[in-house]
Amino acid sequence: MSTGSGTAARAQAQLMPPLHEAMQSVRVLRDETLLYQAPDHESPRRGSVSRGTRLRILKRVAGPGCDNDVWYQVGPHAFVCGARVRLSHLAPVGKSLLRVRKGRVLPHTYAFVQQDETPVYSHPNEALVDNYLSTFEKGFGLLITGGEQIDDLHLLRTRDNQWVARDAMGFVGGSRFAGTAIDVNAPLDLAWVIAHRARLYDAPDGKVLERLKRHSLVHVRQVQEDWAELSDGRWLRLKRIRRASLSAPPAGIGAQERWIDVSISEQVLVAYEGTRPVYATLVSTGKRKRDYRTPVGEHRIWGKLAYSDMSDRDDDSLEKHYYIQGVPWVQYFQESFGLHAAFWHHGFGQPRSHGCVNLSPRDAAYLFDFTQPVLPDGWHAIFPTSEEKGTLIRIRE
Repeated sequence: MSTGSGTAARAQAQLMPPLHEAMQSVRVLRDETLLYQAPDHESPRRGSVSRGTRLRILKRVAGPGCDNDVWYQVGPHAFVCGARVRLSHLAPVGKSLLRVRKGRVLPHTYAFVQQDETPVYSHPNEALVDNYLSTFEKGFGLLITGGEQIDDLHLLRTRDNQWVARDAMGFVGGSRFAGTAIDVNAPLDLAWVIAHRARLYDAPDGKVLERLKRHSLVHVRQVQEDWAELSDGRWLRLKRIRRASLSAPPAGIGAQERWIDVSISEQVLVAYEGTRPVYATLVSTGKRKRDYRTPVGEHRIWGKLAYSDMSDRDDDSLEKHYYIQGVPWVQYFQESFGLHAAFWHHGFGQPRSHGCVNLSPRDAAYLFDFTQPVLPDGWHAIFPTSEEKGTLIRIRE
């Protein structure tokens, strides 16, 4: 997607008479209302906003492509068509689409289809007569927004206002694993156990002292052949851990600029500010198959979405499909490849994805806030501009 600033279109825009001073904002009328980088519907998109959000008015201008030729500037390089909003005397306000309740790690409720050919209904009453719209495959993930019980039949409502039987679904809460912040001047000696109950020794091939749980955090002092000595003098087999390692910034990165390094071989992500690592964690990149490989190289985030549906149902050549509604904290860096939360598995530290970089929900939330551009409250998506570039993501073998 182009990230130009729409200079030509903006030059043609005509400033209109000022609004009454009582008008502080415009209220968005529909979900995912588009914002553009200039007052012209053919200019690059700046983002999308959820219904009910009130956006601050910076100015009103005339421009093409809107029903009434009236546009409102509501942010830096952000314009909304006047026909998609209503003037308001109330102060600007927006509700985060990624709010997580206390004790949880996900912003929504999710459940997975447990059996093939699960019926999908347009209304709970249709389930009583088994008049279904279509069926879902086993493994499809649905965002659940409510439920209803009719007689002995318990139904769940999906985000698309469709209905499925509760006994055909299995709820998931997401992994509670999270990476760790790195103190200033602290060595990057972090590693995570990826084996179940990995043996901890007093020396290479020595006495077993205890067993560590998967995803336990350890600090590595040194490596000798197939062994890692920890900071406390005990030893682990090297193949039982995934290690973070220091990496030089890509060319052109500023002294304090934020960027992200992903090692496919180690399945480890490190977030940096210039040359200083600030956060490290385990990830799951693409499975070791040709069509699922995570693209190596240096990429910049081209779009950040509060949530996005993910599916391969359009590929008729596949016998088995996947479909997951409302995957949260999505950051696309090349075409449909991105960083995002994965709440359907706990296998971080091992390749698991169809090419994206899977993150635990807590890590996905942290990195979503870490990168540029920042998603304002009330916005569903934001795209970079030439003046506000997306954060650089480097993927390496």
